Amino acid sequence: FALVVALPVAATRLADGRLTWNVPHRDGVDDVAFVAGVLDLLLARFRIDPARVYATGFSGGARLASVLACRLADRIAAIGVVGGLQGPDPDREGGSAPRAVPLLAFHAVEDPVNPFDGDPRRSPGYWTHGIEEAIGRWRTRLGCGSEERRTIRPGIEQRHLLGCAGAEVAVYVLRGSGHTWPGSRFTFPEALGPVEQAIDATALTLAWFRRFALPTR
Repeated sequence: FALVVALPVAATRLADGRLTWNVPHRDGVDDVAFVAGVLDLLLARFRIDPARVYATGFSGGARLASVLACRLADRIAAIGVVGGLQGPDPDREGGSAPRAVPLLAFHAVEDPVNPFDGDPRRSPGYWTHGIEEAIGRWRTRLGCGSEERRTIRPGIEQRHLLGCAGAEVAVYVLRGSGHTWPGSRFTFPEALGPVEQAIDATALTLAWFRRFALPTR
């Protein structure tokens, strides 16, 4: 399972000078169009199977990947995100999905940056809703049926939506960690909270990607 990894850089600058993705989209840079252009360039330059293109990201990158699963559903085989899952925007991506993109997500209940409950009093302006609402929006868009909940170990619950128009949705709800990447050895700033080391989001995401490809045309 050889990989070509592309790390696009955002162009929208925050007041403190940091760069961020323009998601949800407002006036300015169209990051979805930018990513589509990057895919065109990569497919032209490298021997890449176009049926096996995936999107992953952390925090803002997770928000962007969530949008790509809606607006580039015919090009993205599956997504895997940490600390930033968002649901389809009813005004921009309303209605049923042209294709159901398999979705894997991880989010901590105690996330101090993108609150799990979406409390507007604690949320940055881009964080328009919490994880429960995000799951509900994906359930509606993909026409999912029932939901299974399984405790992986104390503090880690897997929520699995079933009957999602041929795709799958799996969300790991974590307790006791923060706005960090599960299994990472990176030293995150203390204010972001601890890292969950009982699971490895990288390994789980790669295993998720291996399972899915775009349908042949």
